[in-house]
Amino acid sequence: MEKERRIKVLSLVALIVAVLGLTIAFAALSQTLTINGRASMGSSQWDVHFENLSNANITGDATEVSKPQITDGGITVNNMNVSLVKPKDKVEYTVEIVNDGSITAKVEKIQMTELTEEQSKYLEFYATYSDGRSVSESDILEPNQREVVKIVIGFKEDLTAEDLPKETTTIDLSLTIDYVQSDDKEEGDIPTTTTPVSKTYEVGDEIALGDEHFYVISDNGNTVSALAKNRLNLENVPVQVESNNNYEYNIAFTNSEFAYYWNAGNDNLFEEYGTSFPAYVYNAKSNLYPYIQNYQAYLVSLGYKSAQATLMSYEQAESIGCRPSIANNTCKSIIGLGAYWLGSASSGDKVWYTDGDGLYSIVASQEYGLHLKPFITISKSEL
Repeated sequence: MEKERRIKVLSLVALIVAVLGLTIAFAALSQTLTINGRASMGSSQWDVHFENLSNANITGDATEVSKPQITDGGITVNNMNVSLVKPKDKVEYTVEIVNDGSITAKVEKIQMTELTEEQSKYLEFYATYSDGRSVSESDILEPNQREVVKIVIGFKEDLTAEDLPKETTTIDLSLTIDYVQSDDKEEGDIPTTTTPVSKTYEVGDEIALGDEHFYVISDNGNTVSALAKNRLNLENVPVQVESNNNYEYNIAFTNSEFAYYWNAGNDNLFEEYGTSFPAYVYNAKSNLYPYIQNYQAYLVSLGYKSAQATLMSYEQAESIGCRPSIANNTCKSIIGLGAYWLGSASSGDKVWYTDGDGLYSIVASQEYGLHLKPFITISKSEL
């Protein structure tokens, strides 16, 4: 029987889609880091997660198309999207892998796509620690230790025209790192049974982070997702204010710079947003993004370091009873008063919102008196 203490707990996955041409090259980097479990074992605590994702460190004419963020209560990094143009272009990010528990963790397995001989001529992709060491199997992460991991995607410096692909090429790359309980203790030192990290929350339960209040939308096991009780103050004060129907804090979903950035034409979606509506399109191109990020930083400053803020999706609104406008008064009372943006588009130029009566969609570049309600995910260990 396999030892119960060898629990696979951390999976880091980096997916890179690089579209490379002879004179112009584009690389879309979508990186996902996922923790598969977090649990208390007797008096020992397992808590391995991610913190402090850096800004992009850009070399040459490379650009950051959208800013990545840590989400899902500290267990996911996504939305990396960069563009490479010419030789020596490079984008680097760093992120910390943190052991805040009392159990020693160890890298059990690393899987990384091997570049072909042709691809190796022009492309480099790797992950190292900040001091240049390679991330290797059997690396140890002690309790209260953190390691900075650098992720790099770029063109090599010594490229020539002959090295570049002669036609536009798509390359899929992946990196996976798995952490497990370290083997430095004899079997039996760690109890084989687990206990819940905290209580189970029901939909509609009210939770508070300092003076900020939320209604639980879902209990995800180790994390809770919740909708802000009140709308967000947009006057550089990242706090919730009592909901009402005035227009003091209304805001449009998009601005003129990005317009309907998910629209590939004729109500078709760009590939990164899926293949059908409703499609979740909230990201760094949204006019709402800086306000939500500011609010997330505010929650972290209060000591809730795992808190991640975004907008509720169409599907999440449906999960609490909201239905399209043909069925009025369908939303649960936790939606509250006022009209609030969701993060999902209903068509090439419209985004869904809810006002408690149901679900509606309007042109995303108009204000229409719509407000913001942050949708957060937070570790239950912090509640």
